[in-house]
Amino acid sequence: MKNGLFLLSILFITNLAAQDIYHSKLSIGVGLFTLQEIDDVASNISIDGTSVPSINLNESQYSPVYYIEFGGYLLDGLLNISASGGYSKFTENYVVTLNNTSDQTTIDNNYYSLMLGTHFYYLKTIHLVELYSGGYVGAYVNRASQDLKGAQIREASEFAYHMTALGIRFGKGIGVHVEAGYGFRGLVNFGLSAQF
Repeated sequence: MKNGLFLLSILFITNLAAQDIYHSKLSIGVGLFTLQEIDDVASNISIDGTSVPSINLNESQYSPVYYIEFGGYLLDGLLNISASGGYSKFTENYVVTLNNTSDQTTIDNNYYSLMLGTHFYYLKTIHLVELYSGGYVGAYVNRASQDLKGAQIREASEFAYHMTALGIRFGKGIGVHVEAGYGFRGLVNFGLSAQF
């Protein structure tokens, strides 16, 4: 029992010692397996009929989510409040058939997001390792254009979110991070960050 309390007190002291150095953090990163990819796999739809066009999704291509984030630390470094902007692209290639005549069309979906979020750090050690969880809420805009002279066919704004189940950061001033979560940034994201 005494050994357990001693180890907890050492962890608490090293946690506090590592928290009061930095006030702000700037991060850039890349996210994989986005919500758009997951939604597309779940709802791959084709419409068939004799007097209406047959529209079949031929191919989908996804870019990663690229993001930048800036935030500040509160509560002696245990909490980070931040703003994050992101971009991803989703391209759909369709085959449209009407009266035995087929044609192809491409729709480019460009997603721009702006979210506010927080991370709670439950482990910060002087050995350059941080463990955290968090979440973001905000909005994204989808600007879609068709390949016919780049004509814009729709623009929609929707609710955006991301939950970070587990994040790990290695490094002191400059570091790398890897996160697992669910939302606009994808199931896995990674990148570089600078604390100052």
